[in-house]
Amino acid sequence: MRVSGRWVLALVLMTFQCKHSLGLLGQESKITTSVRPTFITPAEGARAIGTNTRIAIGFEKAMDLSTINVNTQDTTCSGSLRLSADNFASCVRMAAQPIVLNGNKFFRIFPALSLNTNTLYKIFIAAGAKAQDGSNLDQPYTSTAGFRTGTGADTRAPGVDVTADFLYPYDTEVNVPINSGVFIAFVNEAIDPTTATVSTSGTSCAGSIQLTRDNFTTCLHFRAEPIVVQGGRTLSLYPKDTLAASTSYKLRFTSAITDLAGNAIPNTMASFSTGSGSNSTPPAVFFWGPDNGESSVYVTTFFQLDLTSPMDPASIGANFADNSCSGTIQVSNDNFASCVRMIPNYLMANGFNQFIFFPDSPLNYSSTYKIRITNAAKNIYGTALSAVTQSNGFSTQAGVTGGTIVNYLIPFDNSQLNEVLIPFGVNFSKPIQPATVTVNTTNNTCAGYSLQVSSDSFTTCLIMQAQPTVTANNTQFTVFPVNILNPGTTYSTRTTAAVLDFGGTPATVYNGSGILTRP
Repeated sequence: MRVSGRWVLALVLMTFQCKHSLGLLGQESKITTSVRPTFITPAEGARAIGTNTRIAIGFEKAMDLSTINVNTQDTTCSGSLRLSADNFASCVRMAAQPIVLNGNKFFRIFPALSLNTNTLYKIFIAAGAKAQDGSNLDQPYTSTAGFRTGTGADTRAPGVDVTADFLYPYDTEVNVPINSGVFIAFVNEAIDPTTATVSTSGTSCAGSIQLTRDNFTTCLHFRAEPIVVQGGRTLSLYPKDTLAASTSYKLRFTSAITDLAGNAIPNTMASFSTGSGSNSTPPAVFFWGPDNGESSVYVTTFFQLDLTSPMDPASIGANFADNSCSGTIQVSNDNFASCVRMIPNYLMANGFNQFIFFPDSPLNYSSTYKIRITNAAKNIYGTALSAVTQSNGFSTQAGVTGGTIVNYLIPFDNSQLNEVLIPFGVNFSKPIQPATVTVNTTNNTCAGYSLQVSSDSFTTCLIMQAQPTVTANNTQFTVFPVNILNPGTTYSTRTTAAVLDFGGTPATVYNGSGILTRP
């Protein structure tokens, strides 16, 4: 599919930061202290979170338990871990002190009552939270985007799909290099990262993720606990030792893995066999978009990175917090003195080979930008990419002439989706009056709403959880269906003439060609 001057693969794994809860914490929060969280879930920007959610927080070091506490008495904001719906004028009362896991590194906290529906919540960690070695956060952590609840309790469990788009090594794969890691993108929603555990010593089959070559009489142990990526949606882990050559292995994911509402995955198994040796070929960029030398690029464009081998998702990220140049993908128009800030909602597609990021605000007109990929990016075999920067970069459009048009839809038109719980979005060529982009949040009627998604040629439309989330300086609008999509179904998105730019001019009506959910 051709979008903004480049091709996007049609088979898409939607990893939006909705209920899917995505994002590398270090690049979102910019905490740079002697002890830092490794994950905080629900993640920044998460949407459609169940009102029965719990909070899961992980630290890189064992913590001093006397400094990790919550308020169980009332709604005043006290304790080192806090949750608030009103910017901490008051805080949610917790049911009990945190459950402590993984050698004092992981913590679960449970609200005393169900959270309110369709409400934005933020998480706070006090600077006084200390590790056992005495190090602490030298500044408090406070959510910026927060997370938003959905219409009620979450009763849907995450899943494990053992095909190549979600798991590596995937089920029945052969000739797997012996230096491969294990990577999984959970289906439909994020998990509670504290429930994804492995054995890090000995040969017992312990933990919720197990790897064996003798049918679970014994199990291999891993270098460390899983690296949590994208707020619990994706995990990366590596066996302590290289795998044996020409050997059959089994991976087991147990129902001890749950989401933040306690819904368990089904017990799932995958089998694969190794080849005769390792893979030491470094990954390389075979396409990036906008492409080197491309001109007249939309200022509301997205950034696409396609690589020659599957990548460790924990090594791919961007700066979601400010304009400093950090993260493995960087975009700059001043020779990397500063960089474009990205929004946490990004896509991973084509298995683990393609990544798509969106700017937090439109680029400058008539400006030349360059994309840089750092050597922090590595493939699933642990081999780093050689850092590369576009030689000429790409240039943006001189300005927007004529009326406002739709640049692209999310999911991209003609995509085949591997998900049935996704957001829909639209990107415009000019800033739009937010009040004019409306969706139906009460019933299936299409008429009277300017942004519509339908599976029956707009006889009826999907009910959305809330009015659109607005990003990129009023050019990008994202909505979240109340219900999961039906499998094997085509959904189309359209906008109407009721969408107005800030000059009061209607945007050109857009009728998308549709997307198809997996059977």
